[in-house]
Amino acid sequence: MATATQRPKVVIVGAGFGGLSALKTLGNKAVDVLLVDRNNYHGFWPLLYQVATGQLDSASIAYPIRGLIHSYKNADFQLADVSGVDFAGKQVQIENGAPIPYDYLILAAGSAQFYFGNDALAETTFSMKDVDQAEELRNHVIAAFEKAQTETDPEKRKQLMTVAIVGGGPTGVELAGAYVELFKYNFKRDFPSLDMAQARVILIEAMGNIMLPFSDPAIKGPSPLQKSTAKVLEDRGVEIMLNAAVDSVADNVVNFKDGRTLAAGTVIWAAGVRGAMLGDKLGLTLQRGARVQVNEELNLPEHPDVFVVGDMAYLEGFKWGDRVMAYPQVAQVAVQMAKQAAENIMVIAAGGQPSKFKYKDKGSMAIIGRNAAIVSSSKPIPMKMGTRWGTFFPGWVMWLVVHVMFLQGWRNRFVSIFNWMFNWMNKDRGVRVMTGKVDEKTEKLIAS
Repeated sequence: MATATQRPKVVIVGAGFGGLSALKTLGNKAVDVLLVDRNNYHGFWPLLYQVATGQLDSASIAYPIRGLIHSYKNADFQLADVSGVDFAGKQVQIENGAPIPYDYLILAAGSAQFYFGNDALAETTFSMKDVDQAEELRNHVIAAFEKAQTETDPEKRKQLMTVAIVGGGPTGVELAGAYVELFKYNFKRDFPSLDMAQARVILIEAMGNIMLPFSDPAIKGPSPLQKSTAKVLEDRGVEIMLNAAVDSVADNVVNFKDGRTLAAGTVIWAAGVRGAMLGDKLGLTLQRGARVQVNEELNLPEHPDVFVVGDMAYLEGFKWGDRVMAYPQVAQVAVQMAKQAAENIMVIAAGGQPSKFKYKDKGSMAIIGRNAAIVSSSKPIPMKMGTRWGTFFPGWVMWLVVHVMFLQGWRNRFVSIFNWMFNWMNKDRGVRVMTGKVDEKTEKLIAS
């Protein structure tokens, strides 16, 4: 399938961390590259929670894709929503458009929210998988407190001032830490008629500990990192509910499987992720978490010209203690997988044999809140902190530096740094505005 340049055509589906990594690897090489995404921007999703909690505006974490491909003369972009793949005809099928032909295909469509078989929760809770959803969540929380200011029923007022976060992983912890700061430092001044002592942030976890990705296989019970995270959150006012499995959410009430209930004006689902919904449309047998099984070379066993990377891909090889598991759905895995897949395409196109994927674990980090973060690494970290360490201000600074490095565009970096420093000095989250789309849950809340 020759292109106008008589070179192989590589189509990349998804402009997330994996898609950009593949694009950079193939940039200005002897192939023609087409990047396809339903949005015209690359979103830096690790900072979505800051959009939802009023610290950054959405433009600070989004960068136009066409701006990213300027330096690659062999690359182009197409705005399209991919609906499937015709493997036999080697075509990517899109909504309301002509199929896109390919010689090689990289599927890097990312992940979707996972509701553990209870998809009704998608209609009654908020999720945070793109900037639109983050802005909807910010709108809802602000609307709930605006409503609380005029509410005469004290119990209804408490409900409106309660945020429940389902899922005690990094996303849930980041949201919980950010919301208690928002209420304590900003909403206390914004809503002087409200008693902010009644504002509650509740972190709900179905398991016995929060921050499971930071557990230590050599330790029974919570690791030092998990303990320090829980202590910081509780000291700052977050209520943690463990062994609390959610059964349903209706009319702003969380119903637990053990019969308990919790009234909350805002309920956020951060309990799990699965492979992108595109995987369901490929006609392939999916593995755990609705992820696509790939070979060690990261391509499909029955279609060696198709590669799947990042959150969509299922490949076992990640070592956790004595166990070997599928590689986690984190940015570093996506970046390294996409780079390897792109390199393998170049090798195959040249008549060579592709290489197997080898992951280099660079560690993990998560921010808890102001001046507090935890960092875990498989290698020693400076300052003689060991290989697995919990810290506060040093880890927080490290978290800021790493995230600034990975943001796309100098403008976004400068704006984010300015906002972080302004907030650190003045305890002021400046983006406390209701803008854009107001979802049905918020419209119902306002009208009630």
